[in-house]
Amino acid sequence: MTEDLARALGRAHAKGGGVPEGGPGAPAERAAMHVGDVIIKYADEDVESPDSLKARIAATPPGKHVRIEVVRFWGKVRLLRALIEAHASALPASHIRTNPIFDRLGLQLAELTLAQRVRFGTGMYGVLVKEAGANTPHLKKDDVILMLADKPVSSVQSFIDHIGAEKPGRTLPVLIQRAHHRRYVPLNIPSAD
Repeated sequence: MTEDLARALGRAHAKGGGVPEGGPGAPAERAAMHVGDVIIKYADEDVESPDSLKARIAATPPGKHVRIEVVRFWGKVRLLRALIEAHASALPASHIRTNPIFDRLGLQLAELTLAQRVRFGTGMYGVLVKEAGANTPHLKKDDVILMLADKPVSSVQSFIDHIGAEKPGRTLPVLIQRAHHRRYVPLNIPSAD
């Protein structure tokens, strides 16, 4: 944070770090932080710079709750509590539990980053299609999947789990976002064999 930004936020000192980017389930999202929040205290200690904040978050063991003090753009200070946990995108691919029905679709999906969620306006929901397979002719690379039938898709794992719970042979509506336009496309649920 610069001195000018500190003055604009009503702060006496140019200390603190912006909310780090993360995807769904990241500490910032779970703690109800907003884009533009400036973290001024982490685990009850002053944050001197963005680099020191990143180092302290990285050094915090997963599973620990920490108190975080943030200042919002209008100068209001809020005390939040965040659970530090391993983020899905940082975990090896073997961490994702798949199933034979999903595997038959031939889809490659990725979690949305916080920046992508803001850009697409998807909030807490959506996964990015990295590659569509022959069994998913209505999906394209860079589509964002928001819902499968009436089930919101909040992560790659949630989409895989929803597919695994569906009856093979059904055709379901999938709400996608493509180039800032939302529409439904059909998705045929293949058999597991």
